[in-house]
Amino acid sequence: MPGMGAIDTADPYFSKDYNDARRHFIELARARGGRVHSHRIKATGPGNLPLFIDSAVFGDPRPCKLLIVVSGTHGVEGFAGSALQRHCLATLKRDRLWPTGYGELWLHALNPYGFAWLRRTNEHNVDLNRNCLERFPGPANPMYRTLNPLLNPTSAPGRGDAFMPKLLWAAVTRGISFVRQAIAGGQYEFPRGLFYGGDDKQESIAIYESILSDPAFGAVETVVQLDLHSGLGPWGRCTVLPSVVPKDPTNLPAYQALSPWLPPRCRGKVYEVHGGLGKALRRALPQARCLAFVVEFGTYSMLRMLATLREENRAHHYRNPESPARARAKTRLLESACPNDRRWRQHILTDGSRLIIRARDAVSETPT
Repeated sequence: MPGMGAIDTADPYFSKDYNDARRHFIELARARGGRVHSHRIKATGPGNLPLFIDSAVFGDPRPCKLLIVVSGTHGVEGFAGSALQRHCLATLKRDRLWPTGYGELWLHALNPYGFAWLRRTNEHNVDLNRNCLERFPGPANPMYRTLNPLLNPTSAPGRGDAFMPKLLWAAVTRGISFVRQAIAGGQYEFPRGLFYGGDDKQESIAIYESILSDPAFGAVETVVQLDLHSGLGPWGRCTVLPSVVPKDPTNLPAYQALSPWLPPRCRGKVYEVHGGLGKALRRALPQARCLAFVVEFGTYSMLRMLATLREENRAHHYRNPESPARARAKTRLLESACPNDRRWRQHILTDGSRLIIRARDAVSETPT
């Protein structure tokens, strides 16, 4: 795709904090002709500064084919997702002619609180990618209940508490797939726990739905959403996980275009997520043929990621806000979500932009 070429260096696209990322995103989107809107949430960031979900729309003002690119659904993962968005915008031709009937919606920092405060969750400890339910409470998760004391101790983190051996023992005795689904699928019983989906619709999801309910999108017939995440998968590798697809997606151009990034033998999910963002997309645009993908950029092992999430969650709830230990836990979470490694960062920008190019081509050329 003309206009998105090779990059010279990765570092300029990776921001020092949420406010820096937001400023650069807005500047680039406007410079490329994007129609930018900012949606403030009630929570505030460090220094009591306001927080926003920013949207930028490109192309046909009433598209029938729409590509959506989302960053920061999981807060701190927005450092990587925002960098990729900014790279793509920076290398997009300023005078690009968009195909008739084709549009793009770029959403920056769907969870600005988590982005600003170095959390995966929002201001209510809710995982937004478990919050898109038609009704609450969410489904029961009895296996999570048995693991809750191990996953969410009601005390500040200290010296080793044998978390890893105990978790591995649960995997051996119950089965690794069963335990993985129980933990990551989502839970609606423990408000201070990991992967908590909330007891009502969160403000960010309501804003997301309101953006999509704009009459400008009323004619959309085909929509493909790329929700950018980091952490899951092999180091530095981009993996695409379908979250909402038709029963037989293989004949759809966008699915075919993204097939090189699908896991081997993938026709579904690593685990089933309750209340994923793709479900909200399908409800918001019921007239459209929807494909929703979670785009993961791998960092560390799943066990290490889970241990890091557990440590930060405990520190956030049970450490003094000014505690150095709390700051260290959040710094480790940031490193897990966006490693300070030049080769990793270079790779996700290169591979991620290639993926977005392929998606753009496929969606824009989809027959109406």
